[in-house]
Amino acid sequence: MADQPRTDFEKLQAKKRQEAALRKQMQYINSLSPEDREKIYAKKHRTHEEIKPKTLKQKAANYWYHYKWVTIGVLIAAAIGSFFLHDMLTREKYDFEMMVATAEYFDMDAVQSAFDKTSQYAVDTDGNGEQSISVLYVQIDHENAESQDPNYYMAQYVKFSAALSQGEDAIFVLDQKTYDFLTEQDETLAFEDLTQYSDNAGIDGDRYYLKDDPALGSLCDQGDDLFIVLRRLEDMSKPESEKTQKRYEDQVTYLTNLLNQTPEE
Repeated sequence: MADQPRTDFEKLQAKKRQEAALRKQMQYINSLSPEDREKIYAKKHRTHEEIKPKTLKQKAANYWYHYKWVTIGVLIAAAIGSFFLHDMLTREKYDFEMMVATAEYFDMDAVQSAFDKTSQYAVDTDGNGEQSISVLYVQIDHENAESQDPNYYMAQYVKFSAALSQGEDAIFVLDQKTYDFLTEQDETLAFEDLTQYSDNAGIDGDRYYLKDDPALGSLCDQGDDLFIVLRRLEDMSKPESEKTQKRYEDQVTYLTNLLNQTPEE
C-alpha cells in the first residue's frame, strides 16, 4: 500500500523534532572543551588518505584486485599464441600436397599410407633431407547429395572448392564420377596429356589409372578405377610467378618419376 501524504500538522511535528535534535547536538558540542570540538571537526572534515601496500603480499593482492581480468585476458592470449606458434614450429613439413576426391568413401589413412610409398619420387622442396607428400581427401558424391548428411556434404564441398580455387595443387586423384562433375561444372577445365611424360601402359590420354601401379594399385580393391590427372599451369594460381612455376615443376617431376618408376635423386 502506498504511503499516504503527510498532513500539515504531521509536517510541523516532524520539523519540531528535527529542530529539537539539532538543539540537543549544539548543546552537546557547546559543552565540550575547545580541544574536543577541534577533534570532532577534524574527524568530520579529514581528507581521504590512500593506504599504500607495503609488503609483497599486500602489493600482490592490490594488483590482483585492480588488474585481475586484464591479467587473465593477457594470459589467455599468450596461451593461444604459444599454441599456434608451437603448432607451426612442430607441424610436419610436406614437400607438396595433392587432392584425392571420390564419390565413394575411402579410408583416409589407407589413402595416405599408399601415397607415402611413392614419396621416393618427390622432390625434397624444403631441403630437410626427407621426401613427403600430404594427401587432402574429400568424398563428394554429387549425384546422391540429397540423401547425404547436408552438413557433411557441405563441408566436403567447401574443402573441395577451396582447393580448386586456391590453385596450388596440380595433381588430383579422381574417379569417373568426380571427373565428370568437374568437367561439367567448368567447361574450360582441361588436364594435361600425360603421354608427353611417359609411355606407361596405365596412361590413357589425360589419365593415369592406378589399378596396376605397384604402390597405389591397392586403392582400387573396391572396384573403383581411380586415376591421376594433372592440371595445366595456366589453371594454377598466379601462373606467371616464379613461385608457382617452381611448385608446378616439382609436382610434374613427382608425377613423371611415378609414371616411369624412377626415384628422385
